[in-house]
Amino acid sequence: MFTINRDNYTLLALGVPGKPEQTHPLFENPKIFYEMTRDYRATKMSRPNNADTFILISAGIDGLYGTKDDIVNFDMRWKPK
Repeated sequence: MFTINRDNYTLLALGVPGKPEQTHPLFENPKIFYEMTRDYRATKMSRPNNADTFILISAGIDGLYGTKDDIVNFDMRWKPK
């Protein structure tokens, strides 16, 4: 079990860029972020990619985090539906 970090909730609550009436996918389901950044090579416990340094995520052309066009500095094996 993990605790959801709500640091970016205020930003995500603004909605989709250019469509503020539409809810951001990470606002609806913040667990997506943890699945995106999870190191699937870690077998004994859940661990984020680059746990000893940092992760870098760009929202890509659509301006949304957690979508297929995100650009990251790690091997993101989880893909959004």
